[in-house]
Parts: sequence; C-alpha cells; structure tokens
Amino acid sequence: MIDMIDTHCHLDVARFDVDRDAAIARATAAGVVGMLVPGIRPRTWPALAALGRSHRAVGVRIAIGIHPQVVPELGADEVWVLDADRLARAVDDHGAVAVGECGLDGGTAEPALQEAMFRAHLRAARACQRPLVIHVLRAHAAAIRILRD
Repeated sequence: MIDMIDTHCHLDVARFDVDRDAAIARATAAGVVGMLVPGIRPRTWPALAALGRSHRAVGVRIAIGIHPQVVPELGADEVWVLDADRLARAVDDHGAVAVGECGLDGGTAEPALQEAMFRAHLRAARACQRPLVIHVLRAHAAAIRILRD
C-alpha cells in the first residue's frame, strides 16, 4: 500500500453530517494519511477548525478562505475578509496550514468583489507564510494577471 494525501476534500459540508467520521475512517483504512479541507466562508470556519482538531491524529488539516462561488452570498458579517491582516490572523487563530480556497469563478457574479477577495487572500498568505489553495474557473487570464501583480 502507498501513502496518499487528499489535497482537497470538503468534508465539512452538510452532506457529510451523517457519516463524516465513517468517511474519514474509510479514507484512512484505504491508505490516506492526510486530508486538506479548504474553507468556504467565515461562518463555517469555527466548525472547520473543530473538524481539524478532532481528526488531527489521522492527518486532517484545514485551510481558511472564501470560495469564490459564495462571494455573492456573503453577509455583511463576512466581508471583513477584504482586510488581509485580519484574514491572516484568522488563519493563525484557526490553526490552518493554508489559505483558501480562494480565487475567481467566471460563472459566478460579483467579479470585482471576487478579485478584491482573491487579492486579500494572496496578501494574507504572504503575511502568514502559508500556501494558497486556488480555485479558478473560466477566469484564467484574470487570475494570471492578479498573480503576476
């Protein structure tokens, strides 16, 4: 058997509520030694951090970020993420090993806000010296421009 790492699994979403522990146990039994669960939005981060803490022994780690597909749905209590310094503190406070999931989604509304959020995530990753988990769909030219900036 070889060791495997799942670099991107949203084990924190509601569809896993009925068998999250069993899904993690099945992955571990199959040789998965690490699982990265990227963040989706600030409201979900406390539960995400708890998931990472409770399953740390089997290699579950988390990233903190805002998925670009939820940007149009963000409440006023979540848009603070435009503050890269505050986002970097949230990454540290939640024990995240990476920043994200973040990026651009061309099929989702609010492209200017998506770009501002992506830039804030980039600054936060640099500030807290963590890797970035990037989502790009139908927005590759813009993503490359932002990464070059």
